[in-house]
Amino acid sequence: MVEDTPEKHIYPRVTIVMAVYKPREDWLTEQLASLNNQTYGNLDLIVCDDCPEAPVSEDFISRHITNFPYKIVFNDKNLGSNRTFERLTMMAEGDYIAYCDQDDIWEVNKIEMLVRRLERQNAVLCCSDVSIIDKNGHQTADSITKIRKRHVFKEGYNLAPDLIVHNFVTGCAMIVKTEIAKKAVPFEEHMVHDHWLALFSALQGYIAFEPTPTVKYRQHDNNQTGVLSGVHTKDDYYKLRIEHLYNRVASLRRRLAMYPDFIQVLDSVQVWVMARKEFFYKHNLKNIKRMLRYRSFSNAATVFEIFMPLIPDFFFDEVIKLLR
Repeated sequence: MVEDTPEKHIYPRVTIVMAVYKPREDWLTEQLASLNNQTYGNLDLIVCDDCPEAPVSEDFISRHITNFPYKIVFNDKNLGSNRTFERLTMMAEGDYIAYCDQDDIWEVNKIEMLVRRLERQNAVLCCSDVSIIDKNGHQTADSITKIRKRHVFKEGYNLAPDLIVHNFVTGCAMIVKTEIAKKAVPFEEHMVHDHWLALFSALQGYIAFEPTPTVKYRQHDNNQTGVLSGVHTKDDYYKLRIEHLYNRVASLRRRLAMYPDFIQVLDSVQVWVMARKEFFYKHNLKNIKRMLRYRSFSNAATVFEIFMPLIPDFFFDEVIKLLR
């Protein structure tokens, strides 16, 4: 392990937290090399292995992380990515936390760029665009907005309402003030960790955006998130896109009751989701009118669901594949 040096303290300390689960060795090697080569001067790394039956060896980490201190911890049982990143968040000791996946590649100046922009704009969280690579490392898009047409980056104050339904913050391309991230624990069970951290941070202050891609985001068959991920049937769609959002809104209303302006927005989202729930089982004009009234939360979802009853069940999976 690399010893700390006084020179490193001229920069705020950034703790990189990485969750791993049965990683591909070549992808993890590329990721670790990209961390080790960062131009930023004050880093440490915590790796948490979430696969007790097949853990990554510390020797593997030590071969690739030579420029800053690291440690590796192991979960006694599989906790999943949310709980693992939650554990890592509580362990972090830096001024900022950078969340890291096991299969991407960071640009060498990623941390330097994000810290500079975050501090210049006095933000609580800073995120960037990402470029897209395939499983072989070949670039397929120079921005996530090229493959997710409705992905719109935003920056500023009071962005929490924009983050209730859709997330524009990619976890592997963000840094967060550690004090804010720790206040967000426990993470919201109905949201992926980066989505929850983005929403919670937006309630605390300014969200900054760096337009230059700082991560090569690897798309492959085992990615946890994606457009309509896990949806094959209408029942899947209902559970993952409608009922899941209903549960999220209910949980957020309980957890964030101290933000009355935000609760007012959640109340409107709740009306919209209830109309969608009822329309799924009872297709009538009353529910269509309610859905259209609040369609600004997701115009695409509203329009799709109005026409969804016309799609034959046997053809639904093919439609979903086209939408992806």
